[in-house]
Amino acid sequence: MPSTLPPSIFNDVVGPVMRGPSSSHSAASVRIGRLARDLCGGTPESVLIEFDTEGSLATTHESQGSDIGLFAGLLGWEADDERLPRSAAALADAGVTLEIRIATLCDPHPNTYRLTLSRDGVEHRLVALSTGGGMIEVVSIDGTKVTLYGDYAVTVLDMRDDGRTTASALEARGDLDTVTIAGGSLTRVIVCAQRTLTDEEIAALPMVARVRRLAPVLPVRSRRGLKVPFLHAGEMVRHADPATRRLSEFALDYECARGGIDQGEVFTEMRRILEVVRGGGRLDALLDSPFAMVNRHSAPLVGQAVEGDALVRVELSPAERRGLLTQPGVLAALGASGDADRDRPVLRGYMLKTQLLCEQVGPPSGLNTAVAADTAASIPGFDQMTTRQQYEAMMEQGEACSACHATFMPLGFAFGRYDALGRYRTEQRGQAVDPSTLGVPFLGAPRDFVDGLAVSDAMSAHPAVAACFTKNVVA
Repeated sequence: MPSTLPPSIFNDVVGPVMRGPSSSHSAASVRIGRLARDLCGGTPESVLIEFDTEGSLATTHESQGSDIGLFAGLLGWEADDERLPRSAAALADAGVTLEIRIATLCDPHPNTYRLTLSRDGVEHRLVALSTGGGMIEVVSIDGTKVTLYGDYAVTVLDMRDDGRTTASALEARGDLDTVTIAGGSLTRVIVCAQRTLTDEEIAALPMVARVRRLAPVLPVRSRRGLKVPFLHAGEMVRHADPATRRLSEFALDYECARGGIDQGEVFTEMRRILEVVRGGGRLDALLDSPFAMVNRHSAPLVGQAVEGDALVRVELSPAERRGLLTQPGVLAALGASGDADRDRPVLRGYMLKTQLLCEQVGPPSGLNTAVAADTAASIPGFDQMTTRQQYEAMMEQGEACSACHATFMPLGFAFGRYDALGRYRTEQRGQAVDPSTLGVPFLGAPRDFVDGLAVSDAMSAHPAVAACFTKNVVA
């Protein structure tokens, strides 16, 4: 966050709602892209994006989501637009010629974006920084040094003279927040206000050669004379006693003052953000949505093929995969080390039982599992059994062991159609995989499941699972 801007709850804390892996990089690049789009007056015909070889973006612009955010911004999309993962394809469909160049630029800031855009035969250049948390700073427009944060409506006036007469006339109005003369090869007057100047207002100004208008990209804008009731906890307790006032009331007062808005507007924006979160971040969507985010390395695990290292969304067959529990990353984390064919129903079932159902598992029985495994392994044809059959054979070696494992291991059996790497299969070692379970304890009652998809469906619909997930994963 720029030191000259006091924080905003909507700018810095609960916003922006954004995708990862680095939401700050993605959100910042969306905002930079939108400003660049405004600078050239619409969707550009061609874009050159340059990153410094010594900066962070040279190696992370694709994998951390900076690219898809920037492409979305160039198309005029918002940071919470659900089309964001497909922005690269949309930019290509719009006919935009794109080049990303890594070069020695000696940029002092590691998160520097250099954009050169062309539209209608005119070239425009913008240099901007991602400063953290989705916040940005534009430091150069067409070679002229500027300081813009996306918190104002900005009118950029290219002048035929030194700009002093125009700047004086604008300052005399009294309704504009800041008027700055920026020098360089060409003098520019930068006007920051709550709205951009109209054509009629500009026609009355002398010696204006060109006009460009940049819309604000931050949810909460700044204004002249901006003051907030406090900036840290020490100032807050002097403002009022926290023992007699809820923190939410402090927050409400603060955001009203920061944005120059009333309480109703704060609540409206909060409800909007909440709806975005509920619409795209519900637990049921997490557990039953048939898609995956993959790159060229992970796509084969779900039977897909994509190019590049950036994560892209691919739709999957709902008959094979639905939701988080059928994602290769989750399944592989609970797989067998060194054996891609052998899944681990004990680990998978235990995770589901304790982390998503918040149900306890009894203490170890004391049975020597190594002896039980060796005894089971002596059964003729053991090596040709499915993983489930092998574990069932081992459980037969000790009643105490099987009684405990029966409370959770069948949940792992339900996901037997996914090997240790999370690849889908219907056969293992020449035999059909049986993912069905009967009478497995599930939230206080025995349940039958035909497979792991049925387990995911049951979990996605149960409020107790949402509470447990929040406790163990989110909190």
